Amino acid sequence: MVYDHENIDPPVTTSRDTLLVDFGNNLSPAPWNNVTDPVAGTLEDLLGVSGLPSGVSIQVTDAFNNINTAGSQMPDPAIGFPATATGDSFFGNVAPFGGQQQPTGAVTLGNLAADTEYALDIFASRDATDNREAQYIIAGATTDTVYLDAASNASMVASAAVYPNAEGMITITASPGPNNTNGSGFYYLGAIKVSFDYTPPVPALDTLLVDFGNNLSPAPWINITDPVAGQVALMTNENGAQTPYGIRIFDAFNNINTAGTVTPDPTIDFPATATGDSFFGNITEFGGQVQPTGGVELYNMNTEKEYTLVLFASRTATDNREAQYVVEGAVVDTLYLDAASNTDSLVMTTLLPAADGTIRVTASPGPNNTNGSGFYYLGAMKVIYAEEEAFGGYSLALTAPVGGEYWQVGKTPSIRWNSTNVDEVILSYSTDNGDSWTAIDTVSAIAGAYPWTIPNTPSEQCLVRLSADTLVSISPEVFEIADDSTVCRIVVLGSSTAEGTGASSPDSSWVNRYRASLSRNTRYEVVNLARGGYTTFHILQRVHRFHRVSMCSLTKNGI
Repeated sequence: MVYDHENIDPPVTTSRDTLLVDFGNNLSPAPWNNVTDPVAGTLEDLLGVSGLPSGVSIQVTDAFNNINTAGSQMPDPAIGFPATATGDSFFGNVAPFGGQQQPTGAVTLGNLAADTEYALDIFASRDATDNREAQYIIAGATTDTVYLDAASNASMVASAAVYPNAEGMITITASPGPNNTNGSGFYYLGAIKVSFDYTPPVPALDTLLVDFGNNLSPAPWINITDPVAGQVALMTNENGAQTPYGIRIFDAFNNINTAGTVTPDPTIDFPATATGDSFFGNITEFGGQVQPTGGVELYNMNTEKEYTLVLFASRTATDNREAQYVVEGAVVDTLYLDAASNTDSLVMTTLLPAADGTIRVTASPGPNNTNGSGFYYLGAMKVIYAEEEAFGGYSLALTAPVGGEYWQVGKTPSIRWNSTNVDEVILSYSTDNGDSWTAIDTVSAIAGAYPWTIPNTPSEQCLVRLSADTLVSISPEVFEIADDSTVCRIVVLGSSTAEGTGASSPDSSWVNRYRASLSRNTRYEVVNLARGGYTTFHILQRVHRFHRVSMCSLTKNGI
């Protein structure tokens, strides 16, 4: 199906729920709610027959005399009240009984929705031959009065429907009815049903964001850069929480395409870094390969939880580049998406994982694909699911600076850290080996890095501190902030391997590894002029642009 990206949330639906309340000391099983104290009984959150807590409270607001246990033990099944609810009740009286007179007794329902009508069914029973009619005044936004004779009652209920008052309350006040002939004026309240429409709460959602390609998307996006054997375990969701879920390539793609859209429609909420590149495959030989199918697998998924997968792909083209995505979990669904110059079309499906906790997406050319090579693409994916507790505990560890760094005033090296299930980190630094601290910033932990413009506070006794709640991580050794403007630019000339082709990820290319090794000293800058298909002759022409740049001698700087 085509995904309506303007309406990802499920449609609002209305459900019917019922609250069941038994007054007396013979308890009824859940979902019945038992009020056992006829003087001051209170329940703060009544359970609904839906199995959900309703938030509705009930309280005895006008005391009854006591509990009667001589009600019907054989209620008519049609009324839906069990014998445990019909056999006992609260009672009151107008003539003295048991040392008390309780001419009225009342219960109040609270925390009700003022714009919702509540239908009430009231039941009471007492084995008797006289008339034991009760009058029930039901007061909310309006007032209704209903009557019920409890004498040997097994099948009758009194019903009314009212809206709550402005405070969200409905009060039921019981007293003898006008036809009551009992000498003590006994009246009873045995059980009630309260039915109402409600909108079920929409569960909070978490999302995994996955970008397939070598143009890295910033956190919280997860980058899969190897189209043959890429894998990430314990993925982190968009809220920064670690999950038990993993993703891996189980069927190799050919390679990476970088000609996708860099101007995606903002409403799909995919960044250009994710839409601009993708994994691709092909059914005729290309680049020495034929890859008629390519697939990714989500694993360690919860077999009792539904997951919504949203897929995107784009390739600047005028022919049809439709892909077929076979999504396999507990069921199988097939989706189709034409990547040709796509900027705003998505496809989606919702399903449970297979019994082994996996969901597989297998891509291949779709039936409408007209490309001669049968190119198909997988660019980015969202996995949306109901929010759950963070997995794997909490941790925070500073990875840079860790001691010995030489960072110059005005330069912008990165403070780096690893964290698990941490929302925000507070960054601060010291220039006196931790005797005092100065705030830097408070940032999202999921980024894992913070570009810090080095302040004009030269010192050889510097530390950085990270903190989040009770977690603290400090540079294990001091580093230096230096008021020094020296620059040593190191220019790399080369072709595809120097550019990064063949690396399992861009960070693993030898130039980027070399650059990272020099990042501890901001005097060094690595300029990479390597480009695939270029020879040194081509690149030397570029070097002339730097003829005015003063370069340090590699030997002089000990490299």
